[in-house]
Amino acid sequence: NAPIKRSYDFCSDVIVQSEFNKNLTQKYFGQKDNIHVVHNGTDFSAIEQIPPAFLGNGVTRDQVWMCASAWRPHKRLNENIQLFQRHAGPDDILLVAGSGATSEIRDNRIKIVGDLSWNQLISCMKSSRRFIHLAWLDHCPNVVVDANACGCQVICSSAGGTKEVSGKNSLIVQESEWDYEPT
Repeated sequence: NAPIKRSYDFCSDVIVQSEFNKNLTQKYFGQKDNIHVVHNGTDFSAIEQIPPAFLGNGVTRDQVWMCASAWRPHKRLNENIQLFQRHAGPDDILLVAGSGATSEIRDNRIKIVGDLSWNQLISCMKSSRRFIHLAWLDHCPNVVVDANACGCQVICSSAGGTKEVSGKNSLIVQESEWDYEPT
């Protein structure tokens, strides 16, 4: 991080992705007067042009849940699946998108769709009522910004910056606050 710290010290103004990111940056790089939060955005006009995915006869948007990530341990795929299993109806399905999607949890309602293009991802989001993102300490995930723009109710962790972009109707799973110490 030494080159990033030198840039941080040199610049008169710094833009970060979230309040969480601002707090983390200032904890390790020092206080700065001109540090500004600009959350990630998306292209609403492009989203409007993409049709919802067809998921099969009789499958309604209310039955579809989704999650997407480049799956690594702190993205918590198994926890996303467990939340779905606890709260979904018997006819609901969970679409799991992204690279590295492997789980020991077996359930025929879970559909691993793999790595998708942005257009395919948006199409699936527009067919989903809920989007789960329980990642731990994520800064400002684009998939959550996109899911919110597609009208999904976002279910996310309170730890990190995700809650800042999750939307008005989101459900925030409360977790212990991180003290910004190495973990």
